[in-house]
Amino acid sequence: MADVEMGVTDRLFALRDVPPFDRLRESHLALIAEVSKHRRFAAGDVVRQAGVLSPRLQIVTSGGVEAEDGSAVGAVIGLRALLFSREAPATLVAGDGGAEILEISRGHLFTILYECPLLTVGFIEQDVFGGEAG
Repeated sequence: MADVEMGVTDRLFALRDVPPFDRLRESHLALIAEVSKHRRFAAGDVVRQAGVLSPRLQIVTSGGVEAEDGSAVGAVIGLRALLFSREAPATLVAGDGGAEILEISRGHLFTILYECPLLTVGFIEQDVFGGEAG
């Protein structure tokens, strides 16, 4: 896995296509894009290791991520683990085409949820807190 430069504008447009971030105003998306970090994972790369407490929320903007058993994973990874300080329950890997992921630190996530209540509502409506693998 290698870090790849992606401009703030590109990160904003990538976020705009991922529910529930698609509900937010451009100004909120710009702030989130500013604090996010872009990562590219090749096919089979470990995105999140089971048993590890990750300090970041991960948002899949392109490609896919799956559990090691091959089951699909949603576009938002690690929300429940971050909110409740839990370790990842399963190892997640990039799918056959790899994955483009934006990462947001735990501290920034809490600020974002406070400043963007529509995002919190979107997570609840999508049940991201529920059956999440990572």
